[in-house]
Amino acid sequence: MLAFILSVMLPALYAIVRARDLLLVQVANTAFILFTGSCTILALMMTIRTGAHGRLGRMHVGLLTGMLLICLGALTDGVYAIEFGAPPASPSLADAFNFLGYAFAVLAIFQFLWYFRTMLSKLQLRLVPFLGALVAGPNLVLAQPNLASTTLIATVTWLAYPILDGMLLMLGVMVVILFSKGILSSCWRWLAVGMLLITIADILIGIGHVRGWIEFVEPFYIFYLWGYICFGVGFSLMPKLERLHPLERDYHKTRLMRPAE
Repeated sequence: MLAFILSVMLPALYAIVRARDLLLVQVANTAFILFTGSCTILALMMTIRTGAHGRLGRMHVGLLTGMLLICLGALTDGVYAIEFGAPPASPSLADAFNFLGYAFAVLAIFQFLWYFRTMLSKLQLRLVPFLGALVAGPNLVLAQPNLASTTLIATVTWLAYPILDGMLLMLGVMVVILFSKGILSSCWRWLAVGMLLITIADILIGIGHVRGWIEFVEPFYIFYLWGYICFGVGFSLMPKLERLHPLERDYHKTRLMRPAE
């Protein structure tokens, strides 16, 4: 309920801050620090509940590490923006934290999925590259880098985010398929929706920065916050360890969930 109320309030709060010119950059960066910090705490609680052992535990540790690094990126950018009233030039130290966070999350989910890869049908696996093309295609086509307004390295940085989002989103969708009828389905659906919202934000905002349409895409920063709300809900819905023990045992007993040899 709290997540729903906060989601509904975000557009109104943005409109108020924007209309009254209430230090939008500082307010936005403070919100990013609070939201990513909250998600990191919830990811830590999830890891404590489920344990850090086994493939599932290692995936949760990887998600926690990725979320922590993204939080450090938000904190790094936020401190600069709050102090100087403008975000730092791209690329920045925050981008390094973010890319490292993506790497931990992608590797964590991939190692888990690889163990249970025999669960996924050939049709489902064929949908994965299609989803990736659907995510990366508009970003690469519509951006059409304009080096008169941005440097090459800044352009590459902005265009890299949706591609990394696409990788994470594909893996998240595969986990949703994996647990479509299991006790983990509800939490991973929320995580996948969060990945989708952040992907949409990165595509639109990346294109906006490369093309110089920053003010036009400014409202889409709300999609990031909506995405983090979904992450928080997903982390908080993760079952406790005592419920996961029989789940892991059933993986090895049922044909449907039998891991690859």
